[in-house]
Amino acid sequence: MLPGLLQNLSNVHEYFTWLLKHNGGTFEFKGPWFTGMNFVLASDPMNVHNICSQNFSNYPKGPEFQEAFE
Repeated sequence: MLPGLLQNLSNVHEYFTWLLKHNGGTFEFKGPWFTGMNFVLASDPMNVHNICSQNFSNYPKGPEFQEAFE
């Protein structure tokens, strides 16, 4: 996944839009294991609601985020 992202750095917004359109509005990006660059892109309103409200605890934040709010 990282090579595709690096190839499209000049048009990253269009690339993410394309990824979301071709994956039903939600896409899980898995970066190299040593970078910790795993994240979820969501544009479907029902999925965003599910992530932010209904099942918030199922989507833990990274250690930097947790440390800032402790």
